[in-house]
Amino acid sequence: MASPYVPISQAAPGTAVIAAPVAGQKIRLLSAFGFLSAAGTAQFKDDAGTALSGAMNVGTTGLMTLDYNPEGWLETASGKGLNLVSVTGNFNGGATIKYVPG
Repeated sequence: MASPYVPISQAAPGTAVIAAPVAGQKIRLLSAFGFLSAAGTAQFKDDAGTALSGAMNVGTTGLMTLDYNPEGWLETASGKGLNLVSVTGNFNGGATIKYVPG
């Protein structure tokens, strides 16, 4: 089964939903890329606000990349959604995810 590609496009800084929660499933982040419209930070969190990564510095001329990792970079707890939170700029990019029984 191919992993779903999820576009991430924010109109303003804040929380972008990458994947909504699914009962009995974890969401594993396999890859991500993107940039901010204004230099700042981006962070992955679950839908309850629990940090799944540290805040990553992202510039307007730089690109945040998490290359494809078949084991995954991070995953939510079972039944939790996956979000990307930006503070200063709107984030534009994409991600690939995998649903894992849990």
